[in-house]
Amino acid sequence: MHLSFDVALVHHHAGDLGMSKILVCYRREDSAAYAGRLADRLRQSFGAENVFVDVDTIQPGQDFVESIDAFVGSCDALVAVIGRTWLSGSDATGRRRLDNPDDFVRREIAIALRRGIRVIPALVGDARMPIASDLPDDLSTLVRRHALEISDASFHHDADRLIEAISAATGRPKTLTGRLPKLQWKPTARIWTGLATVLVLASIGYWRVYIAGAQNAAPIVIDKPESHPSDAPQSMEPGRTYKVRLESNSETYFRVSRALTGARLVLDVQCTEGTCSHLGTEVTTLDGEGAVIANRAIRIDLFTELAARRIAVVSLKQPSPIQIKLLNLTSKSVDHWLTVVPADSTELVPFFGAPDLRTISVGDSVSGALEENGSATYAVLLTKGDYAVTLDLADPARATRAHLKGYVALIPVAGGPEVVSCRLEEFSAVSSRATGTLSIKSDGLHYMRVQLHGAAVQYMVKVARR
Repeated sequence: MHLSFDVALVHHHAGDLGMSKILVCYRREDSAAYAGRLADRLRQSFGAENVFVDVDTIQPGQDFVESIDAFVGSCDALVAVIGRTWLSGSDATGRRRLDNPDDFVRREIAIALRRGIRVIPALVGDARMPIASDLPDDLSTLVRRHALEISDASFHHDADRLIEAISAATGRPKTLTGRLPKLQWKPTARIWTGLATVLVLASIGYWRVYIAGAQNAAPIVIDKPESHPSDAPQSMEPGRTYKVRLESNSETYFRVSRALTGARLVLDVQCTEGTCSHLGTEVTTLDGEGAVIANRAIRIDLFTELAARRIAVVSLKQPSPIQIKLLNLTSKSVDHWLTVVPADSTELVPFFGAPDLRTISVGDSVSGALEENGSATYAVLLTKGDYAVTLDLADPARATRAHLKGYVALIPVAGGPEVVSCRLEEFSAVSSRATGTLSIKSDGLHYMRVQLHGAAVQYMVKVARR
């Protein structure tokens, strides 16, 4: 994946190496989220220009059928993403989609099979390979293709297997390896040494998202419902995520296991059920003796919201085992995910204790599916300037029009306020789009969260320079 900023990250261009062209074939209502994640990983390894996904690559005004037929004929591999409803999905008339010769999924796979293009079935969401008798004749040989299972628990490992299979099958190299990209300076009149240093550090942190991947430790879940008092705080290791559910107006204490001179606190909060009329949480930091370092170092005070993230940086004059007081002021129980890392750490913290954090590049769009009141989270590298943020929500499968509501929020990794850059709310709609603007004052990595209010939908989000 290419990072667009004034300091160029130089690697071999895919076109120079005769890179593999790959088509990700999927059915939106069946596996859009998995397809989006796989496409991100494939773009990282083979280059964005060599991975074709319909919503990302077909330009406005192009003939959809002609574009797909032409690309399938020129691609080296096709990844058929198969979910649990891939075989049985039906159209508005109740007819099974695969029984329609003009169905795009059927067309893509049939062309690839007929032309001898390598087809790799990727089974997601615990799906099983179909049997030949369930498929139309032009897809029957698909069952003879060795399938790879892609699971949530081992996504990055499974995606690596897929990448290696494509490389081995096509005899073409990958653009990037698991190592950090080699940096080469291409100075312009606007670049000076200090800015270059900041961007190199930021880009290293950005790429560590991919390298760390599933290596991030799973969150430690505090099973005991009672709070930990100030004289017996919960011990926590830097870099680990601790989840605790606090009832209304209750508190708990943590103690970092080793002394730090500076720390970055990352706190995610989420209502346990539905929307809280008032979502309120406070974090106070204390030194090893219990003296207050920063009262209300983090303060969340939101109305009718589902979730939020806040980041605070704590500095000490001398090393100390920092203590943390977590207080829930919400009228309902709230789940809290708390992570403490050294202040100078470049590690990125996934949202809500998730096993990984996806990325998005400026100018690219990503899409997927959101469950009811769900969220999608990313990391994005933004340099100083103005940006436009676009959010699409769609529910094409519903027979009745829905209430579409959601927003996009960004927060600097280094700490600072969460900014809602784009809000969308439309009643009785099948699909809707909203755009917003964002002004970045300094270069750095940002967390981005797409938050849905309401029933499950498909989404697309894009961040672009203005």
